[in-house]
Amino acid sequence: MPSRSSSVPSRPRCCRTSKRASPSEARKSIELDALVASVCELGVMTGVPTLFTDALFGLARLHARSLDLYPA
Repeated sequence: MPSRSSSVPSRPRCCRTSKRASPSEARKSIELDALVASVCELGVMTGVPTLFTDALFGLARLHARSLDLYPA
């Protein structure tokens, strides 16, 4: 009987975990305004509610500020 490990395909490259640190772990500035705030602003301009995106932005901003990665 063949071993189970040889019959299990390896994960695609895009799904493998990276050994690189996240921007917050590497203490690099985070582009929250470009990535998240712009989506919130587009929602306001078009009249589309962005409740979850607003919540995500608020939490991400708090986390980044606690690490001094986002201006107060």
